[in-house]
Amino acid sequence: MLYPLTENWGSSLEAGVTQDTQFTPRRYSLFGQLHTTLSAGRELSLGLKYIYDYPQAPFFGLSSESAAGITNGLALAPRFGGGAGYQLQLSYLYGVRNTVGLAYASGRELEYFGSPYDALADTRQFMLTGQHWLSPNWALNYDVYSPDSNLFRRQGLRLGLRYRF
Repeated sequence: MLYPLTENWGSSLEAGVTQDTQFTPRRYSLFGQLHTTLSAGRELSLGLKYIYDYPQAPFFGLSSESAAGITNGLALAPRFGGGAGYQLQLSYLYGVRNTVGLAYASGRELEYFGSPYDALADTRQFMLTGQHWLSPNWALNYDVYSPDSNLFRRQGLRLGLRYRF
């Protein structure tokens, strides 16, 4: 959910559920982010992610984005220090606000399997991503992704609805 605060500031809120498997527990997450526009087509975002099944380890993220589609990020987890992440995204804009694109992400990611099995791991991911506006206020977001080969990582599809206030 996106909500504009002022002309240059906005906020977003996301909630998620990960189903349990034979190797991983079910978890719930809540992610909030503040965005502001900088000069030369750049944006700065500051966010907080909270994972329900491990409340002592909230994640903090700081990222910056450019019009060229390069994103830098930093994730902090108290027991593991930090891990940097990078994403290169090429998007095609059609219509007024619709996009479709390809992305490659690389970095360090905290895997949570229930204590004491947590691990900070290197990760790579390829994505087909898009946002298609169904009406002036409603949009469909999607990501089709394929992470690097790992027993606990699966290919997947993320779908979302976005409402514009």
